Amino acid sequence: MEPTFDAIVENWFLVTLCGDDGQMGKVLWGIVVEDRKLRFQPGHYVCTSKIIEEVGPALFRTRNTIYKCVGSGQKVSMRIEYLPTLRRGYSPPDIQHTVELLVEVPAWPPKSK
Repeated sequence: MEPTFDAIVENWFLVTLCGDDGQMGKVLWGIVVEDRKLRFQPGHYVCTSKIIEEVGPALFRTRNTIYKCVGSGQKVSMRIEYLPTLRRGYSPPDIQHTVELLVEVPAWPPKSK
C-alpha cells in the first residue's frame, strides 16, 4: 500500500548537493500539482528541505512532508552553493545554462596586449 502523501509535484528533479567533502544531502525541486496542506499553489515551484527518506518509487519524505512525484523526473547533482538559487525558483537546467553562459563570457574589459 502506498503511503499517504501531502503534495504532488511534476517536472521534478531529485538534486544531490555536493560539497568539497562529497555528498551533502538531497532536495526535491518541482512544479506543484497539488498540496493537501495548502502551503503551495498549483503551478508554482517548490524546493524542499533535505530529503530524509525515499519512501517508494518517486515518493520522498522531508521532515514534515511526503512528496509524490508524477511524470518523468531527473536525478541531477550540483554544488551546494547553488541551493539558494534553487530556493529562489531557478530549476537545475536554468542554473546549468547560466553557469555555461558565465563560463563562455570573456573577461571585461578585454586585457590589453
